[in-house]
Amino acid sequence: MDGGKSQWRSGQVGARDGKECLRQLLLARRTLGAQHGLDMDPLEVLAALIRSSNYEDIGGAPQAIKVYRHLNSEAFSTLWQVGAEVTPTYSGRPLLDYERTFAPALDPNDPGAHARRARQP
Repeated sequence: MDGGKSQWRSGQVGARDGKECLRQLLLARRTLGAQHGLDMDPLEVLAALIRSSNYEDIGGAPQAIKVYRHLNSEAFSTLWQVGAEVTPTYSGRPLLDYERTFAPALDPNDPGAHARRARQP
């Protein structure tokens, strides 16, 4: 037929690969099935899939929004490799030189850094 392209176009293959990557990451960290839930693990997997050359339909900086228990939400900027340098992005778009954001920054290369900064006095 179409060599599985219809599955890919519908997102089924990418979602399946992402789910398996997340499962492997959680197994490696021994947190699969743990009671504490997920932290930044899905962001790490998403960043790895975006950087991978296996998925030509996805790309650009990840867009991260945290939804709290009471349905409040907070958007994050992302530090992302654009060309030769790491650039702050917001809503998937690199910020221009004159733009500033007050959104907290996430670094997919070190997602735990955000949590460490948040706990500092």
